[in-house]
Amino acid sequence: MMENQDNQEIIDQGTETTKENKEQNKEQVKEEKGKVTFTPEQQAAIEEMFSARFAREKKKSEAEKEEAAKLAEMNAQQKAEYERDQLQKQLEELLKKDRFNEMSKEANKMLKESGIVADDQVLGFVVKDTAEATQESVKAFVDLVNAKAEEITKQKLSGTAPRVQTSTSNAMTKSEIMQIKDAAKRQKAMAENIHLFQ
Repeated sequence: MMENQDNQEIIDQGTETTKENKEQNKEQVKEEKGKVTFTPEQQAAIEEMFSARFAREKKKSEAEKEEAAKLAEMNAQQKAEYERDQLQKQLEELLKKDRFNEMSKEANKMLKESGIVADDQVLGFVVKDTAEATQESVKAFVDLVNAKAEEITKQKLSGTAPRVQTSTSNAMTKSEIMQIKDAAKRQKAMAENIHLFQ
C-alpha cells in the first residue's frame, strides 16, 4: 500500500509539474505573441522609416524655433514702434504747449499795447494755433472790449445834467457872501453861487 501511496504522490507531483509547465508555456506564448521578430531587411526598412520620421520632426522643430525667433523679433519691432509712437505723441504735446506759450506771450504784448491786462482766462480765449489767427482773435477781443467800455461809459454819463440855481430871489453878491460871519453858512452860500467865484 505504501507503494500505491508513493505512486499516487509521484502522479500528483507530475500533475502539478505538468500544470506549472503548462502555465509557463502559456506565459511564454503570450510573451512571444507580443514580441515580433523581423528579418534584417525588414529591420533596416523600419530603422530607415524611423530616421526619416525623426529627421522630419527635427526639421519641423527647427522651423518652429526660427518662426518663434522671428515672432519675438517682430514683437520687439512692434514694441519699438509703439514706444516710438508714444514718444512722438509726447513730442507733439510739448511742441503744442511751447507754441501756446509763445502765442500767449505775443497775445499778451498785443493786449498790453491796447491797454488791456490779460489773465490766463483771457489768453485761453484769444490764443489760437497760428500767429495770424491769434492776431485776429486779439484784434476782435480788443474791439469788443473797447466797444463795451464805450457803451458803459455812455450809459453812466447819460443822465440828467446837474441843476444850476439861477433864481434871483436867493441871489447874493460876492461881497454879501463874504460878509457872512458863520463859516458853515458862508461855505453853503459860496457853493450855491459858485459862478461868482470862478
